[in-house]
Amino acid sequence: MSPQVTLKASATTVRRGATVKSSGTVASKETGATVKLQVYRSGAWTTIASKPQSSTGQAAFTVSEKIKGTFTYRLLTVATTGFAAAHSPSVKITVS
Repeated sequence: MSPQVTLKASATTVRRGATVKSSGTVASKETGATVKLQVYRSGAWTTIASKPQSSTGQAAFTVSEKIKGTFTYRLLTVATTGFAAAHSPSVKITVS
């Protein structure tokens, strides 16, 4: 079974160097399960941060891009006993 994974960003358009807070929820709520924030670059997803999820399934990250462009992020949870790996729908952030 795959858990439902969500990702939200505090802003979708920011100035270069500004910090964006992103938060997500994993419906499996397995305390300590690894959650990864990934960005899509050069045709592949790359993990830029990871941490264990809380007992409520929450995980929060901050992102700051140094160059202009539109960046696509997602939250990935790794497979655990009883749950398959799953990812959130992607979130785009434009840096001007």
